Amino acid sequence: MRYQALGKACRSLHIEGLITAHHSDDQAETVLMRLFQGRIGESLHGIQPEANIDCWGHYGLVGSGGRDIAEFKKNERQRSLDLGSKEFAMAIKAASVETQDPSILRQDGFEYGGIKVYRPFLGFSKEQLKETCRHYSMDWVEDATNHDPTKTPRNAIRHLLRTNALPAVLRPHSVCALAERVRSKLREREIPAEKYFERCKIDSFHGGSGRLVVQIPPQGIGLGKNPSDPITIDDAESEQRAARFLLALIQIVTPFSHVSVQKLGTACAGVFPKLKLANSNQDQVSNFTVGHVQFRRLEPSEKGNSPLPDARSTVSGAKKASNKHTWVLERQRFNNPPADIRIPRLEPPDPASPAPLTTALSPWRLWDGRYWFRVVRSPDRDFVIRPLTEKILKALRDSLWGRRRKFRELRDLLDSAAPGNVRFTLPVLMEDHPEAVQALALPTLGFRTWPLGARSDVQWMVRYKQVRLPGLKEGDFEKMVRRGVVTPVDQGAISPSAQVVAEHLRPRRRVPSMKPKPRNLENRNRLTPQLEVTRRRDVPQVRNLGDRIL
Repeated sequence: MRYQALGKACRSLHIEGLITAHHSDDQAETVLMRLFQGRIGESLHGIQPEANIDCWGHYGLVGSGGRDIAEFKKNERQRSLDLGSKEFAMAIKAASVETQDPSILRQDGFEYGGIKVYRPFLGFSKEQLKETCRHYSMDWVEDATNHDPTKTPRNAIRHLLRTNALPAVLRPHSVCALAERVRSKLREREIPAEKYFERCKIDSFHGGSGRLVVQIPPQGIGLGKNPSDPITIDDAESEQRAARFLLALIQIVTPFSHVSVQKLGTACAGVFPKLKLANSNQDQVSNFTVGHVQFRRLEPSEKGNSPLPDARSTVSGAKKASNKHTWVLERQRFNNPPADIRIPRLEPPDPASPAPLTTALSPWRLWDGRYWFRVVRSPDRDFVIRPLTEKILKALRDSLWGRRRKFRELRDLLDSAAPGNVRFTLPVLMEDHPEAVQALALPTLGFRTWPLGARSDVQWMVRYKQVRLPGLKEGDFEKMVRRGVVTPVDQGAISPSAQVVAEHLRPRRRVPSMKPKPRNLENRNRLTPQLEVTRRRDVPQVRNLGDRIL
């Protein structure tokens, strides 16, 4: 709750970084708490000096909102130029220049951004910080409840550290050194895993369904003891490096913000058979699920590659044997469906009191941990976003049976973007009614049952979560989109008039035209000289020779 409040305040002020005053005493307390809880291994890295704010699912705080910040900086820079402050505008531009990871997608259809938390004082003790404040005559605030050792487990540990009741091996200096060694060990594992991740080749990625087909370099060369060694079972670190590599792939598809590395043993043995335990009698695994992501090997007859051949990113020109190194990653079919996102109707303002301008856009909401949605609210209908089911899909097909072109469009779209059970992990936009089974749209695929602007139409925006794709360099994304290797999510469209609704918002009614109507034929000829007038049986008739003006 504390970080949510701080994160929302930063977002409202368009701040991208938050600095906290965590010190080495806090680090020691955190590590000791985890030790007393029986946690070992990676969990002992303690507080990270730099990390994303812990507010998963809140727009603009984690992996989202980057476009809003960029637009704010652009507007501020232009406003400074308009006011004649060129120096301030250049300062904003310089602050906007940052080292961007090209593997993080910032193109249309994908989210990026968020708030970073920085902790620059982890190398200093609490007493050192207090002494610095005294030296510069600075006041500080302490929570009075922190001194009660019976209030929380952290307070009890703080009391033990303050009274030197623990042995020397558990004193702050020793515990912080342990956390630093764990972090150093993690970095040693992440470097080869990151290099191996960059060597992967994307066969296809469809943002509308989250389906990834990727070629993994064979034999795990680079994950062994040395950079040129293959992965081996006798190296205790090989599985850890392989797990971190697979974690980077899983993060592209999984609905979770975090997947434990400790749960990836089966996945490592499936992708790298050399890691299979010596006493295991199982055959080579070709289908398994981890983090709600289903892994399966691409079948030789399966159309998993992109439609256009390319030696770098597809398997069309490779040997058939390379299929054993090509994997399909898909969202697992729901055991427990994600919660529905309900969009209530837009209530008209009270006519008795003047109301300010009201936005018709619903707030950004995260569905299934993968898709950010925003919908234009209707004055007379409630909407809901829920998973596609067999019942809804059958009703949708039945409703399109008389519209053959639309029916074929839906069939071809599902076959190409969401084959098999992955289609039942797609979101569907419907009217929120107990008896409603008719889908209005499959928003992530850009499919709508009625054309844009029709009475039954609904407008939305949708973006895929922040992801990193392997092997991407500057300018590669546009090339891969042109080749059909990457298909961004269809982010939808919202008309400018729907973004802001004025005070007079009411259910739609016919507005009389303000154009003067001609009273007789002579006036009509004078107003519309393009029209040729003929008389038949004394009844005036008009034949259009150009643009019709009535």
